[in-house]
Amino acid sequence: MEPAVRLARSATIACRLVEALARGAVPGAGSADNQLAEGVVGFTQLDPAQLTATRRAILGSTRLRENLVTAAVGWAEAIDEALLAGRVLPPELETMVDGVGPSSLDPLSAQVFARISTESPAGRNHRRLLLFAGAGAVAVALVAWLVVRSFGPESSELPFSAAGFSPACDGMMFPDAPAYKGGAPHPTVVFTTDYNQQLSGKWSTVQAIYDEQNPFSDAWTSSNPAVIQAVACITIDGDPHEPVSQCPYSNRSRPGPTTLPMFRGEFTITLYEARTGRRIHQAHISGEVMKCPKMVPVDATHVFTTPSPQQYLDAIGRFVDG
Repeated sequence: MEPAVRLARSATIACRLVEALARGAVPGAGSADNQLAEGVVGFTQLDPAQLTATRRAILGSTRLRENLVTAAVGWAEAIDEALLAGRVLPPELETMVDGVGPSSLDPLSAQVFARISTESPAGRNHRRLLLFAGAGAVAVALVAWLVVRSFGPESSELPFSAAGFSPACDGMMFPDAPAYKGGAPHPTVVFTTDYNQQLSGKWSTVQAIYDEQNPFSDAWTSSNPAVIQAVACITIDGDPHEPVSQCPYSNRSRPGPTTLPMFRGEFTITLYEARTGRRIHQAHISGEVMKCPKMVPVDATHVFTTPSPQQYLDAIGRFVDG
C-alpha cells in the first residue's frame, strides 16, 4: 500500500473515532459508535482508558472542531503504526476506508492527513510516548500531548499539498511557509465552505479556480505547498433575505418535484499570510452566479448564488498577481 493511501486511511478512521467519542461512544455498549471505538482500541492495542481521556479532551472546551482535529492526529498516528506493524484491519474498519485516498478525504480527515503526512519522526515518537502512557497516567499524558499540539505545526512542517493549508482559515499558522513579501506573484490557495451542501466550517478548495477555462494564473492553482504564501478564506455573511430565483429538484423520498429558493450569497473573503496568520486584505463578494447546484441534501431548504471567477479576481487578484 502506498504511504499516502495508508496515511489517508489512518486519518479517516481516526476522524470517525473522535466524532463517535464526541457523541459519547464507549466500548461494549452495543451501538455502531461504541463498536467503532472498541474496534479501534483492539486494532491499536491501546488501553481503553485512552478513549475516556480523549472524550474529555474533545469536550473540554468550546473549540470543538480544533479539539477533534488535535485528538484525531494522535489516534491516526497510532493507527498508522499498527498498519506499519502489519496488523490487518478488522472488516468493519476495512469497509470504512475502502477506496479512500488522499484525493477523496472529507475536510476533517484532510486536515488530519495534512498534519500526520508531514510529521517529523522525532515529533511523532514524542507524542506516541505520551499517547501510549500507562492507564494511571493517561489523563495527564493526553493533556500534555494536547498542549504540545495546541501550538500548531512544529518547525519544519508544511502540509502534504496546497489543500492542506485549510487550517489557516481556523487561525493556524505555518511557520515554514514562505513569507508574503516582495513582488508578485504571491501563490495563494483559496478555501470556501460548500454552502449549497448545507455544511458549516468544512473548508475545501474552490474548484472553479482549477478549471482551465477560467482566467486564473499559476499563482492561484499551484499544488506545491512549498511556494504557498497566502491563504484566502470565504465565509458567508448573515441570513438569506429575498429569493432571486428558484431551483427545481426531484426527491425520491416523496413524489413530485421540490423547488428550493435561491438566495443571493453574500460573502466575505479574507486573505491571510500563511506563515504568520497576518490579515493582508478583506473584501465583500455578492455572488452573481445563479446556476442551480446539481445536487443538494434531501433536507436542504434553500441554495445560494456563488461568486464568479471574475469576482475572485476583482476581490483579491491584485494581491495574488500584482
